[in-house]
Amino acid sequence: MNEKLTVRNFGPITEAEVEFKRVTVFIGPTGGGKSTLAKLAAIFREVRLALASEDEVQRVYEELLSDYQLEKYDRSNSSADWKGGQDNTTTVSVAVKGKNVITHVSGSAAKDFGTLAEFLERSMIGLSDEQKKAEYSLYKEIYDRRREEHYKRLFQDVLYVPADRAFIAAADEAKWELDFAGITLPRTLVNFARVFEQARHTKGEIESWLGSMKISVLDEVKYTRQNDGQYAVEGKEGWKLPLADTSSGMQSVITLLVALSGGALNRGRHLILEEPELNLFPNKQKKLLEKLVLHTTGSPPPFNDARDTLLINTHSPYILSHLNLLIYAHQVATKYPDRTDEVAQLVPRESWINPQEFAAYYVGEGTVRSIVNPELGLIDDNELDAISGDQADAFDNLIRLSKGFAIK
Repeated sequence: MNEKLTVRNFGPITEAEVEFKRVTVFIGPTGGGKSTLAKLAAIFREVRLALASEDEVQRVYEELLSDYQLEKYDRSNSSADWKGGQDNTTTVSVAVKGKNVITHVSGSAAKDFGTLAEFLERSMIGLSDEQKKAEYSLYKEIYDRRREEHYKRLFQDVLYVPADRAFIAAADEAKWELDFAGITLPRTLVNFARVFEQARHTKGEIESWLGSMKISVLDEVKYTRQNDGQYAVEGKEGWKLPLADTSSGMQSVITLLVALSGGALNRGRHLILEEPELNLFPNKQKKLLEKLVLHTTGSPPPFNDARDTLLINTHSPYILSHLNLLIYAHQVATKYPDRTDEVAQLVPRESWINPQEFAAYYVGEGTVRSIVNPELGLIDDNELDAISGDQADAFDNLIRLSKGFAIK
């Protein structure tokens, strides 16, 4: 499932071309454009953009830019092209140049009313103009409704998880269905908060662990609904606290995983996650990454038929290193099938990543570059060293200096 985005002169991006895979990672300096590209990917995947008529598409696009706080990045010479396959038979393309936005859907989702109108014209011979007008209006209404239903089934949901998600814990009892009076919050945060609130009240398949949801990433900490209807975080040592009183790392992880739980019942979703490593010790970052990849690789139920995608923005070299481990586990098990069980004992099978479904980019200096070695299918060692090597170089130089010589 490949999707492609080309961007020019938009915010911090001068020129960039990105191919999105099942798992895609952006890393780079603060302000380099990672979030810009991720938010554009979210916008172009929105069903309401594809559904918009020729007269409405510009307005819808501008509304989405505002929702994702990108409206000030859009300049007169900005341009963007998006091509995404929603299933095996349907392709969605969006072209933006300045204030001109053109969307096109081809394939099974692009039933043209014009073809239906030609059929109606032939079948309504002998009817008066008023009768024809009424028939056209009726069939157009039915067509538009069915087209909208089809698009909503076809297009994957977009769940954008902002870096400021821990704020939700501080406002744990807020009624997120309403905006705070007099307070302007980022739309991405409000939308995610609503998903979180809905997920923790969802009944049915996930009810059993929303009575006592184990957060395995946090060593079996539980997120529990109490008898008074309030929620608490419980530790295996016996302590119990409101979510707002827990550590920032717990707040970030619990809000994320609870929100994901509500969407686990829906087949197919784009998960776009800002900084999964926030306030987490390196080994917890690795556990969280494995949990997230499980949502996209489609291994255990209820994910086995899902076509979820995962896009991560990160600053953490630990995330990159562990991604390499997940990819390499897949490669070893593929090359040596008789050793699959042994590989699974080292790396959870559910979190292996097919290198054909993985992409990683460095975003900075107005552009992007792939950091995946095309021959190995892994993030290149030189890129890892370049990203995390400044301290190591300085340390090595200090050792040399302590021995009486150093490299200038």
